[in-house]
Amino acid sequence: MSKLKFMLLFAGLSSLAVDATAQTAYTVTENISPLGPTGPTMLTTIYRDGNRALFDESRGPDKDNPQGYHVRSYNDLAAHTSYTWDLIHPESACGTGTFSDNWGDPFVMFASLKDELTKAGAKEGGMETVNGFASKVLTMTVEGSAVKAWVDSKSGMLIKEQMMPASGPPAVLVDVKQVSMTVPPASAFALPASCKTLASAPKAPTEDEHIAAERGGHAGDYVSAIVMPEANNSKGCSVLVRVVKAGTMEPITSGFQLAVDLTTYDVNHRPSYVRGTGPNGKETVSGGGIRDVTALMKNGAYRIDDPPVYFNMESYWGNAGAAFALVYTQCFGPPQSVLLFVVKDPSNIVKGGDWLWAKSGKFAGK
Repeated sequence: MSKLKFMLLFAGLSSLAVDATAQTAYTVTENISPLGPTGPTMLTTIYRDGNRALFDESRGPDKDNPQGYHVRSYNDLAAHTSYTWDLIHPESACGTGTFSDNWGDPFVMFASLKDELTKAGAKEGGMETVNGFASKVLTMTVEGSAVKAWVDSKSGMLIKEQMMPASGPPAVLVDVKQVSMTVPPASAFALPASCKTLASAPKAPTEDEHIAAERGGHAGDYVSAIVMPEANNSKGCSVLVRVVKAGTMEPITSGFQLAVDLTTYDVNHRPSYVRGTGPNGKETVSGGGIRDVTALMKNGAYRIDDPPVYFNMESYWGNAGAAFALVYTQCFGPPQSVLLFVVKDPSNIVKGGDWLWAKSGKFAGK
């Protein structure tokens, strides 16, 4: 199970009188395991000063990164624009992108799901001091493993989270080492030259502007299907997959193949697929639990009953290219959620497309 899922099991359960949105100047340093108990530990420092925030993430060498890993991301919270650079490989170009309001504020993340967690059975178990923080203790059982969390009684922040499986040693998923509620130094937000050049260039459209221009309607009608949601709401609906053309949002019902793996896909141990071209010129794919479901589509839609938390979707467009996506299930039904693959150019898939949940508006539930 991912670190984020465990973190959300405890966010905001205690009745702390803290306004998470009021925390606008701080520095938080923590060790986290983004891939859960079996994954590497990341040292993360988050700096915030008003409308600017910076994430500094690093870990030691491993087989995939023999020189280690050290990346910084600067978020302009007013412009909803981010800039990312690699400190170990400074020759790499600066990356840029846009984001929504949910940018990863640690105070907001840890203060949002009180009602859901109370129903899930999390219990408060007195006070303990951990890492120098007087903290409320929360406990519950998740998928057979005992989980314990410590929440700072002053800030409402999750200070430490530990999983104790039925077999094997305890695993620490979150371990906050230091919290400062003062304004970070200006040097913490310094951009390298390559990022400064991008920052001074004309701004890219925000995610909301991109959605409105590409799909019409309101940006709030859609949510990305390839971003892990803060809360698991994958139960209680079926999924209807549709392919549409960006701009007009007209259905695309031919000229492509659709394949899905609903059974074996694991983000930590990805199955091996074998792809090829059959004698009829159609794409072939095998391995894992993937299967071609094109023939199962009815009226331009493919239905998935009882979807898993996440699954692999692939579409093949002949000479126009192919598209692959790890989709995180979200239920906006009942009885069903609509998953849209919004294709920019069916004759050239390289131009991109977006996997989106229609959570409201004219496509929702249809």
